[in-house]
Amino acid sequence: MRRLVNRARAGRRWGGSEITPSIIAATRSTVRALTRVEVASEFFSAPELIALGLSREDFGGNDFSTGYTRMMAAMMLVPDTDEPDYQRPDIKQLPAASPTPIVELIRMYSQIVAGEAALPPAYLGFETANPSSADQIRAIEARHVKRAERKQAVFGKAWIQILGDGLELAGYSPGFTDGVTINWADAATPTRAATTDAIVKQVQAGVLPPTSPVTYEQLGYSPATIDRLVADARLNEAAQQAPQVMMSPIDAGDASATTAQTVSSPTGDSDPRATHGRTTSRGGAIDPS
Repeated sequence: MRRLVNRARAGRRWGGSEITPSIIAATRSTVRALTRVEVASEFFSAPELIALGLSREDFGGNDFSTGYTRMMAAMMLVPDTDEPDYQRPDIKQLPAASPTPIVELIRMYSQIVAGEAALPPAYLGFETANPSSADQIRAIEARHVKRAERKQAVFGKAWIQILGDGLELAGYSPGFTDGVTINWADAATPTRAATTDAIVKQVQAGVLPPTSPVTYEQLGYSPATIDRLVADARLNEAAQQAPQVMMSPIDAGDASATTAQTVSSPTGDSDPRATHGRTTSRGGAIDPS
């Protein structure tokens, strides 16, 4: 059995959970705030009504089958005084209670959890503003990425030990995993354009080969895609070398040189008709009659 130690400290060798007491307290407070929202939606979401000039007797007292009726929630009644002049009933509406203060309280708790867990606030669903640039995205995720990279360094050693234990059970030698490393994915979220630009500059500088599997891996391609790209690169290279291999020695030689030799006549005069064209080349001499 191997240990995947999380948040190890000098006084806490076995590590600790990411759910810290601060996160637990903020979560409980958030649950209470959500309960308040549910209660407010049942009793205070409907607008209140106030009736001027009516009394409970106008609604039939305890007998709601007669008189005025009121559906949902209660109504505040303000009866008229005993005056000879009759006052027409006046019903006014009071605005409903808004859940905005409770929602802002939940937002505050979410920010507390985000700060404790090193998470971007948008991960908790309350911050919906889009970052203006890639640099802002990296700045927001800096703490989260750094914590993930530290965990990769710690968990990688444990996973290598787990791999070695599995290979030993399968019959391999104990030192079979010597020199093995864990290839973690990039914890950050770089844009594809920025990654491609960086890799292209490394290829142009000669740091990375153009068609190497390492280059494709740095670009973020899957293993299956890398195998296909490497195979296509080899086919293209073979297709470019094929004409050079199939070329014959004569075709690859220099241009043929043609010389003309003048044969003298018995009289000693040069006879143009006695001129024979002789063609020489790298492959041998050809003397037409």
